[in-house]
Amino acid sequence: MRFTMGTGPAGLHREAYYAGWRVTGYWLSHGRSLADIARIPEARAPAEVTAAIDALLAEPQPKR
Repeated sequence: MRFTMGTGPAGLHREAYYAGWRVTGYWLSHGRSLADIARIPEARAPAEVTAAIDALLAEPQPKR
């Protein structure tokens, strides 16, 4: 519940939802359609999400 309804360890409210939106945005910006994303087989989903998160973490971060 901490990750979906409350504030997670990164200090973001509803952290899992935020991560899901970031991963979906990454996939869309790299040529996948919503239909493609919806058809990711359940068995492959963890690896696909991990790869997207790894790619997002590797991207240069804007300076604040």
